[in-house]
This record gives sequence, structure tokens and C-alpha cells, in this order.
Amino acid sequence: MRSGRGLRTQRLSMAVVASVLGLSTHTGLCRAELATVLLDAITDKDPLVQEQVCGSLCALGESQPEEALGVCEEHLRQHDKLAHPYRAMILRAMETVVNNHLSELDKDTARAVILLASGEMTRVKELVYDWQQAASSVLVAVGKRFIGRVMEELLSKFQPGVLPHYFVVQTLASLSVSNVFGMVPFLTSVLSTMLPMLGAAKHDTMRVVFCSALQHFSESTLEYLANLDQAPDPTVRKDTFAADIFSAYDILFHHWLPSREAKLRLAVVEALGPMSHLLPSAKLEEQLPKLLPGVLALYKKHAETVHVSKSLGQILEAAVSVGSRTLEVQLDILLAALHTQVCVPVESSSPLVMNNQKEVLRCFTVLACCSPDRLLAFLLPKLDSSHERTRVGTLQVLRHVIYSAAAQMEVKKPFILSSMRLPLLDTNNQVKRAVVQVISAMAHHGYLEQPGGEAMIEYIVQQCALPPEVEPQKPGPDGEDLLADSVRTISISTLYLVSTTVDRMSHVLWPYLLEFLVPVRFTEALTPLCRSLVHLAQKRQEAGTDTFLIQHSDNVTLPSPYALTTRLLAVSSNPYLGDGRGAASLRLLSVLHRNIHPLLGPRWATTIPLLLAHLDGEAQEEKARTVGLEGYWLLGVTWEHIGCGHSPVLPCVLVDGAMPRPGGGAGRGLVGGHTEKTLSQKEWEEKLLMFLQDTLAIVSDNTWICQLSLEMCKQLPSYNGMPQEKSSGSEFLLLDCVTSVTRHLALVALVVLAEQEEKAREPPHSTARSLASLQNFLYKCIGATLGAASSKEVVRKRLQELLETARYQEEGEREGLACCFGICAVSHLDDTLAQLEDFVKSDMFRKSVGIFNIFKDRSENEAEKVKSALILCYGHVAARAPRELVLAKAESDIFRNMSQCFSTKVLGIKVETKDPALKLCLVQSVCMASQAICSSTQGSSFHFSRKAELVAQMMEFIKAEPPDSLRTPIRKKAMLACTHLVLSSLKPALEEQMQADLVHSCLHSVLAVLPEPEGEDGHQESLYLDTMQALEDLLTSLLQQNMTPQGLQVMVEHLSPWIKSPRGHERGRALGLSACLLRYFLEHLHVSALVPFHNLGLLVGLFSPRCADLWPATRQEAINCVYSLLYLQLGYEGFSRDYRDEVAERLLTLQRGLVHPDPAVLFHTCHSVAQIIAKRLPPDQLISLLLTLFEGLGDPDKNCSRASTVMINCLLKERGNMLLEKVPEIMSVLRSKLQETREEHVLQAAQHSVYLLASQHRAAVVSSLLGSPLPFDSHTCTLWRALAVEPGLTAQVLGLLLEKISRDVPFKESRAFLLNSCPTRVATLLPLAATCALYEVASTPASRPAVLELYPQLFAALLLRVSCTVGVQLPRNLQAKERRSTGSGLASRSLEPCR
Repeated sequence: MRSGRGLRTQRLSMAVVASVLGLSTHTGLCRAELATVLLDAITDKDPLVQEQVCGSLCALGESQPEEALGVCEEHLRQHDKLAHPYRAMILRAMETVVNNHLSELDKDTARAVILLASGEMTRVKELVYDWQQAASSVLVAVGKRFIGRVMEELLSKFQPGVLPHYFVVQTLASLSVSNVFGMVPFLTSVLSTMLPMLGAAKHDTMRVVFCSALQHFSESTLEYLANLDQAPDPTVRKDTFAADIFSAYDILFHHWLPSREAKLRLAVVEALGPMSHLLPSAKLEEQLPKLLPGVLALYKKHAETVHVSKSLGQILEAAVSVGSRTLEVQLDILLAALHTQVCVPVESSSPLVMNNQKEVLRCFTVLACCSPDRLLAFLLPKLDSSHERTRVGTLQVLRHVIYSAAAQMEVKKPFILSSMRLPLLDTNNQVKRAVVQVISAMAHHGYLEQPGGEAMIEYIVQQCALPPEVEPQKPGPDGEDLLADSVRTISISTLYLVSTTVDRMSHVLWPYLLEFLVPVRFTEALTPLCRSLVHLAQKRQEAGTDTFLIQHSDNVTLPSPYALTTRLLAVSSNPYLGDGRGAASLRLLSVLHRNIHPLLGPRWATTIPLLLAHLDGEAQEEKARTVGLEGYWLLGVTWEHIGCGHSPVLPCVLVDGAMPRPGGGAGRGLVGGHTEKTLSQKEWEEKLLMFLQDTLAIVSDNTWICQLSLEMCKQLPSYNGMPQEKSSGSEFLLLDCVTSVTRHLALVALVVLAEQEEKAREPPHSTARSLASLQNFLYKCIGATLGAASSKEVVRKRLQELLETARYQEEGEREGLACCFGICAVSHLDDTLAQLEDFVKSDMFRKSVGIFNIFKDRSENEAEKVKSALILCYGHVAARAPRELVLAKAESDIFRNMSQCFSTKVLGIKVETKDPALKLCLVQSVCMASQAICSSTQGSSFHFSRKAELVAQMMEFIKAEPPDSLRTPIRKKAMLACTHLVLSSLKPALEEQMQADLVHSCLHSVLAVLPEPEGEDGHQESLYLDTMQALEDLLTSLLQQNMTPQGLQVMVEHLSPWIKSPRGHERGRALGLSACLLRYFLEHLHVSALVPFHNLGLLVGLFSPRCADLWPATRQEAINCVYSLLYLQLGYEGFSRDYRDEVAERLLTLQRGLVHPDPAVLFHTCHSVAQIIAKRLPPDQLISLLLTLFEGLGDPDKNCSRASTVMINCLLKERGNMLLEKVPEIMSVLRSKLQETREEHVLQAAQHSVYLLASQHRAAVVSSLLGSPLPFDSHTCTLWRALAVEPGLTAQVLGLLLEKISRDVPFKESRAFLLNSCPTRVATLLPLAATCALYEVASTPASRPAVLELYPQLFAALLLRVSCTVGVQLPRNLQAKERRSTGSGLASRSLEPCR
């Protein structure tokens, strides 16, 4: 039948399909056959197959449950020897079918199944758990409906005097659970039969099952009695079972509980719990003195005590239900034992330990209901324990009884509140967490409405204000050390839940929570505070306006509307800190609009949602679309569009260029939401300042505005990084608690508190940065508020106070103060400048810069910080004030006072400052002021007389910086300032020499800086990039003043020494700057007439050899430079800017070849570059390019020198035919270069160049070489030998030389004296030079073929030449050279023709 695995699998698949589909076309016989096939396959060794068979049997039973059960029953009876694991599988499938179709079974099927299961369960006496348990489960399933038939079968095997089968007892116990109402009526007879068996049970296994049965029988009875209204026999009473249960109890407690077998003891104690409820009251009272200690003793014998605790709780409930007096005697022992259990560390991964704690707390609930006074008297002193777990466990019990025994604890509220004072000061995170949970329970049950409840609320807020942990802490030995962040998290959740779900807490928390908004120590708690307050405020609004408005006169401790506005606006500047503090603060500000000012509601209803949309993204964006036109100013609408009379402090930015239409929606101008990574801090602060200005414009009340400015100034010191509050109020709690705890403990707690507050005075670095950022923004808010004030006296007074109280040592505060003055100057320029000048003249300022303090380092440093701040103030005033007004004040007030603050004179002698911060502030202020002047509409007509002086000052700063390192941004800022100062629109123009000095100084200061090592601080890299960008901007601005080829040439000449520098990083930077300048020149090229780009060759010759530089980045920039130059030439030829030349574009593809370090690849790429250049270079630029490349032969970078040779030879080959007139010049340069260098590659390149030229212009080359001085030096001889490389050329050169020899007379005669003297024959130069050249060419081995070819002509010509030289003298100048050469011993060519 099972011939193979494949066949079985196929049959199984068919059976599964058929059974699942339940095909109605199959007959009963067909289903039976399928079931038979499945049952046969159950013995397969593959567990997966077995599982599928069981599933298929169950699926088959879904359509015909009785038939399926019958087939299984028949199969088990026929296969009597089938192994028990397979029998268990079939029984489990039968159980599933019975459970799913119990209501469909008829009595006959049920009887057959009962008999089968009973037989299977008791077939063997030994325990075979899986098999017998499966059979028992079938009986239990059938017993849910056919309880009588099942009990009949079981009782037949449960006879008096004979110990039954283990699973008969187990099945009876399970039936009592699954069918309470059906089983309880049988319990009387079952118990009467069972009780005699208890004494006969000698094996622990049988005793355990009897205990389990008694436990379930008792539980079923209790459930039956608790639901008598649904029971079939409502006359059943507890007394019916009391005697039998007590008899069983006696055996279990007195004989089985002392057993050494742990499993039996646990089974006994599990049974005693429910059995205690059925004991007669008198017997229970009698047994309690022994029962309770007996159960408690098990805590020491068992590690897993959950069953002990559960049973103990049931016994306690039974004792309380009968009003036991014995319980009072045992109470202390009970409390001690239970408290020990609750103090066991709870591991979340251990369900048994957690369940045990739940059962122990249940026991405490029972005791709290019967003896609340004694419970609290026991618990509350434990809060003073020195052991952490004791304190935590006590708090857990206290929390539990507050919930579970609320009625009993009602009158104890003041006592419990007072006992919590000391735990409030505990520093342990476990204890803190437990305290928060207790306070949460108190909030739900009205404790916090009592006197002292506010201290609990403050504690929750303090925990919310804990700083989040950055690094996870290592857990302690018991795994119980909680992070402070977890305490903070649970505190935040508790505060919000109490605020939103506990209605009775509404009047307690509102408006009390407002008191925690302003103190800086609660900054980390602002987000949960704001969220809770928003919910409370909204509930108040729904209740009515009167309940929502805050009566500040009745609550003097509440912050004023000005304080709330200041605080919430300030913390919104860092919107993503503290779990979204910005959005939470703005939402609270929105709901408090009536308390802030009655006119703000409609306006804020439109503007605040837009701010939230900017932060929260799409979730708020859709909501913001409904606000209409009124909110558009946040998206970039100019100030006039929102109906304000004065200009905005900050420039507006249009989004997508979309201007809103009146009555329109948000449109395209709506800004999408941001995240912490994408939000621009500057842009966000600008939006908040515009929001503040819009608010002030709506209020339009000078008194209100002045009061707001006063409050802002008051809150400034709060952000200094040092807590202003010396005490959190906890000391007073301690002083009050000395009546309830020992004075010693109170003093110890005071010491701990002092240590905590000492640590609090030293905020973490991140917190200090956050406070500095908030303070900086608050300064800006003060400036905006003062700008809206109409009282000049108030404005000047506030500005004076700011100058007198500012902490000038802090860089952030100096910056914030300057921003404040700048924003204020928008509306009060004269008052702002006057106040600054008054402060400079004041005693306070003079004391800090006096003559006696100038020699004290500390005082000098303080004085320079003050000067830095004042200079920065002037810069911001110039940058933000109206441009037309600034022009009138620029030189007379702003620059003059900046100069006075910077220059210190002692006894009329100028003392140079050493403080880099002071220099930096001056540079920054000059930059801002000059930029403001340039951007003015009248800037072109402004005569800036201090321009040259300021540029000279900036140059001094740049030169003073160390040339080899970059540590401060002074260079960058100074170059930015010069960039604005040198703009052509700012008159007078700088002299050419000053411009040249400026460029030289800046290049030397930046390009020579040594590169940072790999892996250094990213800040240095960022500073370097910014500095290079500033240098690029400066050079670009200078180039902009002369956008001609000559102007470009001037800039490149400044860069040329750096381009040829022996240091690679300097070359790379110079090439990068050159590429940027060329790109700028190309992008801004405007050619009105076709003019030549006369210096193209020079520039290409300078940059193109750098394509082989040792530094890869330099090579890439060199290609970019050549690329831009070729397009510049095309532009000058008249091509449009968007024209793309196919030849020039090939340069970009060649860049990939320059990455390769192989010299062969590099030089091949250079050759390709030269070919491209040759195709696009105008003819008139060819010679200048070649001459520049010849200069490059002496480059210290050997790669670039070789690249020059490659390019020269390529150009000569491609375009040499156009150089006839330039041959003498080229030959002269070649000779000079050979004299300057001895490099072998230069020599070879020169020879090849001569060869290429001679191939195209041999007569010109020969004539040029013949013009060389005689006797020929070694370099000239080298060039002559280059003409003997190729036989064809050699023959032609020899022919030309023979022609030169024969064309001219060999000598000329002259007489030394007029009379009686013989004529003197002097050799002529051309034949002599040709003869020497003939020797050099013919003596080269490569010339042999050509010499042989012309041998007759050569022989005849030379013989004739020799004959003509007899008695011929050299010219006098050559005779002198010959003598000097002989005398010095130097080797030189002899002019003797017969050599």
C-alpha cells in the first residue's frame, strides 16, 4: 500500500485536497477511503507529513464530523498494535473535531467516542503522558455536552477501595473546570469515594493528582455557588461540601504538606487556597494559627513562590470573609513576609516573578481592607530604609493599596501625603520611578487636592525636567538600575495622562502648571507642560470664557502675560529640542491668546498654524491651507501686504516666486514642513521675529510693548548657564518632616540635596549651548520689541541697561547684543548710535580701557571684549538700518567710532591689539557695513574716503596671520570685507598697486597654508573651504572690474608663481582658483565686437602642461582651465554662450585618463589634449603657445616638463607648416633652453623638435642653425645631429650645405698696409659654418646612407674646400675664440678644415 515516499506524498496530497475542498460529489464511501488513506499515512516518519495528516483529518471532520470520528474509532480498534505516539495524534484530531462540532454529535457517536477514549486512557497502568492525556482531552471535550455519559464511564473506573488510574482522577478534575454546572452535582459522590483513597495513596504522583483534583473541585464549587442564579440546582450550599473538604484538608495539611517532595508541597498549597473557602467557619478559625505559618514557611523552601502567594491570598480572603480574629494576631508576621516578597527585584523577562508580585499585592489589598491602620503603620516607616529595594517595594505596595483599597485609605490621605516628603528627595532612579507611580495613583483618587498636593505635582515636573541620557548606563548587578531617562519618560506620560484623563485634577493643575513655564530649571519639561496646559486650556474654553481667563491678581505666583510670551517665544527658537519644544510652545501660546492680549486671537489663529506647518510638515500643511491671506507674511509677502506701517526687520524671501492674491489660498508659496536636519535655523528665527513684530503691530500699545521689553530684559540673565534659583523648595519639605522621621535622616537628605544643586550649577556642554542660543534669540526679540516702541526714553534706557549688564566675556552674548542693537536701529537709528556713543564716553567704559589697566592682562582682555561688542554693534546697526540713513552716518559715526574702539592710544602712542576676537569683530563689522553701503540704491554716488584705509587695515590682519596654518576665520572675514570694499560701484577705486598688493597678500596667506593631516577635525576642513571661497570671491570681484583679456592676464600672472610651485598643494589650490576665475570670465563674457583673444596662447601654455601634474586634482583642474579657455576663444569668435563644440567637449572625456597614475597613460592623454588645442588654436596664437611651452621645459615638476615636450612636438607636427617665419625665433629658444638644462628628456625633445621643423622648413632650419656663433658649441652640434636621423631629410640637408659651401667665395683678400705688403686671405663665415655643419651631420652614424648616396659630390666639394683653405686665416674674432679655447683647455670644435 505504501510502496514508496513519492506514492505516499501523492496520496497525501490528494487526500488533503479532497478533504479541504469537501467535494460534495464524493460519496460517503469515497470519504471513508480518503480518511483511511490519511490514517495509513500517519505512521510516516516525516513530522511534516504527520502534521499535514492531522490537519487533513480535522478538515475532513468539518464536512462529516460523525463519519470522521467513526473512521478514526474503527482504525484505532482494528490497529490494536499501533504505537502510542500515532494513537495520540489520532486522538488529538478527534478532540479537535469534537470541540468544533459538539452540538452535531448524536448519542451513539458520543458513546462510541467515550468508550474508545476511556479504553485508550486506561489501557495500560503505567503513565504514558501524551497518549493518555490525548484520550483524557477527548473525554473532557465530549463531557461538555454529554457529562452524564462521561461520568458514568469514569465512575465505573472510580470504585471505592481501589486506587483509580491517574488519568481518571485528572479527567475528573478537568471536567470540573470545563463544565462547572454539569460536574458539581456529581462532586458529593466523587468526594465520598475519593476521601478513603487519600490515605491509601502512597506515591507522590497519585497524591499530586488528588491535590489537583481537590483544587479544581473547590474552584468549581465556589464558581457554582457564586452563580446560583444560573445553576441547574440552586439548592446547593457550601455546607454540603464542608465536611468532606475538611477531611481532605486534614490529610493534605497534616500529612502531605510536610513532604520532602517540592512538587507535592506546591500541589498541596495550591489546593489549600480554594479549599479554605469551603471549610466550616469554626474549623477555619481553628486552623488559621497553624495554616498561615505553615504556608508562610514555604517561602523559604521554594524559589518560585507564585503558587504560595496565590494560595495565601485565597486563605486571607477566606479568613476576612468569616471575620477571623486570629488574623489580627498573625498580621505582623504576614506583613513582614509579604513585604519581603514584594521587595524581590522584578525582572520583566520572568513571568513567574511578576505574577508572584501581583499575588503578593493582592494579599496586601486584603489586609488593607481589614486593617488599614496597621498596614500603614507598618509600611510608612519603611520609606526611611537605607535599602533601595525596601523603599521601592514599599512604594509599590502604597501605590497598589491607594488603587485597590480606596475607601479605606480615604481618611488616611493627609497622613500618606506627609509620609511622601522624604521619598521626594531620594536620588535613586528606581525610587523616583516608584514615587512617580504613587503620585499618579494619588492623582486618580483625590490626594493631590489636599494640602501638600502641589509638592507632588512639582516633583513630577522636576522629573520631567531631567536631562535626557545621551549614553546608556550599564545596569547594576541585579539588572535593576534604570536610566534617568526612563524616570523622565514615565513622568512625562504621567503628567499628560493626569492632565487629560483625570477630570478632578483640572482645577488643581490649572493654572498651577503655568508657574513652571518660566524658571529655566524646568526647561526640559516644557514640552509635556505645554501639551498638558493646551489640553487643560481647551477644556476651560469649552466650559466657558470666565473659567479660562487667568486672574493674575488672585494668583501672584503666576507668570505675567509678558513673561509667558517672552518665555514661550524664546524656547521656540530651538524647535526640535526637548521632544518638539517649539511646536508645543507655539500651540500653548495660541490657546493663551486671550490671556496675552484680547486683540491677538484672530491674528494668531492664522499665523501660528503656518509656523507649525513649517515645522511639522505635511500633517500641518493641509491645515495651514485654510487660514487664508492673513498668514501669507510668513511665506515671504512684503511688509506692506500685511498692513504695517514700518519696514520688516529681516528681508522677506519669496517661495517659488509666488505672490498671494487677495482672498486666495495658500497657493504655491506654502513652505513645506521640515525636520531637524532640514530646518534652517536662521530662516526659522527670521520667521519668529516677523511673528513677534506682527504681534506688536496688532497690539499697537506702547505701554504693553514697553512692559514686554522690560520682561525680556529681566529674563536675559536666566540663560547665563547658571541657575538663578538657589533652592527648589525641597529644604522646606525636609524641615517639616523632622517631626515624622529622625532629625539625622533629614540632615543627611539636606546634604544630598546640596550636592545635587551644586552639580546643577554646572550644566552640560550641550545644555550650555542651548541656553546661549536661547539668550541670543532673546536679544533679537528685545531689539524687535524696542523697534516697535514709540517711547525714545524707554528705548534708550533699555539699551543702556543692556550695555551695562552684558557679559562681554561670552562670545554668544556679544553677538546677541549686537543683533539687538542692529534690529532696534531699523526704527531708531539715531537713538541707537547716540546710546552707543554715550556708552563709549561713559565712566564704565573708560575704566576698562584706562592707562593703568592697559598693562594688566585680565583688565586688558576684558576691555577688548567690550570693544569687540561695541564694534560688532556698529556693524549690525549698519547692516540692518535703512540703507539711505546708513549712508549719511557711515563715515561720520559708524566707521569713525569703530576705528576709535579698535585703536588704543596710550600717551598718544597707538598700541596694537593682541586679541584675535577684537580683530575678528572689526573685520566682520567692516564687512557688514561695506556690504550695506554697496547694496544701497545711492551707493554708486557715495564717496567712501576711508576705503583705502580699511583695505590697508584688512591687509595688515591678513599678513599677521601665520602663513603655514589656519586657526581663525580672520583671513576669511578680512577677504570678505575686502571683496565688498573693492567693488567698482564703491568710489574711489583702489589704485592698481594696492590691488596688486592685496592679491599678493591674500594668495600668500591662503595658498601657502599646509594641508591638514587626514582624519583631523572637520571644523578645520570647513574653515579652510570657507576661506578658499572667500579668496575666490575676492579675486572674482577684482576680475569683475576689468573683464578683458588683459584683466584676466593680470589675475593669472598673480597666480602663475603658485601654479609653478614645487609644492603640490599650492599648485592644486592655484589651479582651482584659476579654473574658477576662467569659469566666471566665461559665464560673464559679453563681446560686443569681434576682437582677438590675444593672450590665449600664453594662458593655454601655462595650464596645459599641468595635465600631467603629480597631483590628480591638479590635473583635473588643468583640463577645466583649458576647456574654459577654448570656449572663451569661441566666444571671442562670435559663438553664442550655449554653443557646444564637439572638439572642445572631448576634453571632458579625457579627464578620466588623467586619474590614472601610469606616466604612459598621462602622456598619451597630454598628446590628445595637444591635438585638441592644435585644432582650435588661432594661427596667431601658436607661437606664443610654443614659446610658453618651451618655458615649461624647465618646470621643477618633471612630469609637467615632459608633458611640455609632448605637447610641443605634437603642435609642431600638427601645425608646424605655419611657422616658417618663426623658425629663427624657435631655434634660438631651443638653443637657450639646451644651455639652461642638462636633462636628458629636454635634449631629446629639442632634437625631435628640430627634426619636425626641418621636415617642414629645412631651408629655414639650416639657415637658422648656420647663423649660430662659430665655433659651434655642443648644443648647436646636438641640433645639427638631429638633422641626420632620417636619411631622406639628411640627404636634403647635405645638399643644402654643399650649396652653401659652393655659393660663396671661400675667402676674401685684404692688405694690412697700403704699400709693399702681400694680401691676407681671410675665410668667409658662411662656407666655414657650412663646412662645420657638414662635419656634424656626416659624423653621425645615422647619416651613412645619405653620405654614401652623395659621396661623389661631397668628396669633390670637400677636396675643393681644402684646396681653398691653404694660407687662409680665420676672421680675427674667431682667432681670439680659438686662442681662449686652447688656453683654457676647454674642449671645442676645431675650425681646421683638414681635421
